[in-house]
Amino acid sequence: MTFVILSIMAAALYVPAAGKNFKHFWKTGLIGVAIMLIADYLGARFNLYIYREGVIFLGIYPLFHIVQIYFFSLFFLNWLPERWTQKIMYTVCASVLFLAVESAMNSLGAIEYINWKLWYSFFLDMAGLLLLAFFSELAIKSAGQRPVK
Repeated sequence: MTFVILSIMAAALYVPAAGKNFKHFWKTGLIGVAIMLIADYLGARFNLYIYREGVIFLGIYPLFHIVQIYFFSLFFLNWLPERWTQKIMYTVCASVLFLAVESAMNSLGAIEYINWKLWYSFFLDMAGLLLLAFFSELAIKSAGQRPVK
């Protein structure tokens, strides 16, 4: 149920805060989901961590975790700076915030660490978000559109 509540909260916050940019980011938000699916597949495959809680599972993934990551990706992309030096600092801050969410999810029993430590997730988040920023930049350049700031 934790993933459902977090997904609803993320969607409810996204619409008034950044909903006007949905048409610019909906595709790149899916890239964020793809990055998470790959990372979580490898995490489960190598017995690092698993998801214990979920209303509906798609294989190893709680459906609402996928929804939550989609909205987190949209949030991240909405305020992503244009310069890479600023992107890196922004990504560090976002990673710390997402790490706090993951810590709460672990405390609530939604995620179980088997051969994993919470601080490892900071580096995984950084790598995934920087990859998302890179692919987002490519997608925006190819579409020739800039979102409303």
